[in-house]
Amino acid sequence: MKNPVFLLTILIILNLSCGKSTDQINALRLELRDASCTEAWLEVTGNNGSNVIINRDGLTVKEITLSGSGALVYDDSLLPNTAYVYQAVNPQNGRQSPALPVTTMDTTGHNFTWQVYEFGGGTSSYFLDVAIINENDIWAVGYIGTPEGDYNAAHWDGEKSEMKNIVPM
Repeated sequence: MKNPVFLLTILIILNLSCGKSTDQINALRLELRDASCTEAWLEVTGNNGSNVIINRDGLTVKEITLSGSGALVYDDSLLPNTAYVYQAVNPQNGRQSPALPVTTMDTTGHNFTWQVYEFGGGTSSYFLDVAIINENDIWAVGYIGTPEGDYNAAHWDGEKSEMKNIVPM
């Protein structure tokens, strides 16, 4: 053996470059994929076949077994505009993911006013599609049966609606 330092250096480099450390192999991660007003989608990654408990604010919300290296977890019945903290725990080896803060979206504060317009004269009228160009140019197509006749479109010009028959070319 001519150079033991060279051989030792090669062995150290090979050992460091061959695969992941035990901590990386047993790592358990939790990532937020999406959140709405009342729902959250979380991605859990870890070892294939691991049992994982998902906690929200310290309480268990899901228990899963990982198939492959990960899974998508859906949590519903959340409150709008509320902060939660999630954590994944592997009860077999005690590993835990870092805490994941999640805040749900707030609901809209818009005040809507609805008006109901009836079309047709008691027959089976229906709309198949509606196009809102702007508040003064709205078209609806379908079947509108009236005592005066049958129509296939209605147009709102901002003040009144007018029944129309559109004939294909």
